[in-house]
Formats: sequence, structure tokens, C-alpha cells
Amino acid sequence: NLCNKDFPKIIFEHLCDQKENFESVASVVMPNHIPFVMRLKNGELRMAMKSCKGKTAIGINRILNKTGPVWQRGYFDNKFSGDEELPAI
Repeated sequence: NLCNKDFPKIIFEHLCDQKENFESVASVVMPNHIPFVMRLKNGELRMAMKSCKGKTAIGINRILNKTGPVWQRGYFDNKFSGDEELPAI
């Protein structure tokens, strides 16, 4: 459950720290998932997601005083090719 008041801060700080790899265009923390739009600059989506999930899990686990997985395996992606598609997304 992502309703802890500290979780969005951890997630958004990590997204902002990755400016060399991707640009965070839009995001929101929902109770059970995080929809976000990113523009890749370097690397692959797979690596960007691995970094996001790994580093945010460390911060969330610190708050919860536990270890182990925070996120489900995998992710759902929808690719789009230009800014003209962004308003619909």
C-alpha cells in the first residue's frame, strides 16, 4: 500500500535524481500503483525501471524497517512516439 505519507517523496526524489537517464514528464502516486510518463535519454526502459524500483524499494523498506520486495515483478509500458500523443495519454 503506497498510502504512507513519506512514500511519494522517496519516489519523486528518485525520479528527479535520474535526469541523465530519463526525464519525468508526469507522475502520480496512487494507493496501489504509480502511473508515470518518462522520456528516455540514455539506456533502455528495462534499466530505468530496474533503477526506479530498486532505489525506491530501499527507501520504502527503511521506513517500514524491513527488507525484501516492495514492487511486483515486471511493469506495464505503453510506448508513444511524440509529444502530440502526450495529451491523450
